Amino acid sequence: MSSTPWRRLTVSRDDRTTRLDTWLVARVDGLSRRQVQKWIANGAITVNGRAARKGRLVQPGDVIAIFRQPVSPHWPPQPDPDVPLPIVYQDDHLLVVEKRSGVFSVPQSPSETGTLAGGVVARFPCCTKVGRSAGDGGLVQRLDRETSGLVIVAMNQRVHDMLIEAQGNRGIEKTYRALVECPAGREIPSEITTPLTPAGEGRKKMRADRDGLACRTEVVGARQFGDWRLLEVTIHRGQRHQIRAHLSNKGVPIAGDALYRGKGVLGLQRLFLHAGGLRFTHPVNREPIQLHSPLPRALQCILDHLQIQSGPTRLDQSADQQGD
Repeated sequence: MSSTPWRRLTVSRDDRTTRLDTWLVARVDGLSRRQVQKWIANGAITVNGRAARKGRLVQPGDVIAIFRQPVSPHWPPQPDPDVPLPIVYQDDHLLVVEKRSGVFSVPQSPSETGTLAGGVVARFPCCTKVGRSAGDGGLVQRLDRETSGLVIVAMNQRVHDMLIEAQGNRGIEKTYRALVECPAGREIPSEITTPLTPAGEGRKKMRADRDGLACRTEVVGARQFGDWRLLEVTIHRGQRHQIRAHLSNKGVPIAGDALYRGKGVLGLQRLFLHAGGLRFTHPVNREPIQLHSPLPRALQCILDHLQIQSGPTRLDQSADQQGD
């Protein structure tokens, strides 16, 4: 996201007090309310220099900056059959695929290639127009570029909407493994609920802010070796960079996470964060689904070298139950 606003507006003395999203849609051609609400959630709209909050009422004199330019809400991702797409689960209604580190989840422009969404629609054209925004390609959740692991993909809009609703109601449990810098004896809270807001140059990272976006990260397991600790972390909804920002804020940044001051480990060229577990109820047949993705080889090699024995964690138990 550019550090220079695409549009800057000032609320006049004659304007009625109304919701920010309603005010913007009435004054900026090409903006939809859904698009404005998404930008507010992603920190792309500020009021008086601070990230706007959902439901905020505008006041005379407020200076509103928009850091993204509206595009057609209907463009699809570029199909790209060269993007790896390991399929962990598939039926007539949804897929669960593995995203590799280094691959963007969705495109930022209609011409961008090499994304997970592009890999999906190249093989499943029915997903082309499925999603909440342009370029989604059916993806129900997104992972950061350097994060690997499991992603749910809906095969039609009805199923997508049902999964989004379930996610909003804490009906989708996502479990990650993260290696953090953490000297022995340092305590990590089992639950982190610090609100987060976009910050920094280009608003590329998240920082703690009591008026920010509500979110919760649960630490459900850990293994220690020297100054490194392997964590098992669970979230349900998830804000941008939530796990990375929450752990860094508690003084235990993820290995390889330069954006949040995480130290490198043994020459690792990526972030040590892997979305390894999913638990949810199938939106159509109501059957429980529990899936597991093992650590990528590069990450497992780091653990082997550190001689970390992860033991029978919840993810390992999930794999045993599936017969992996």
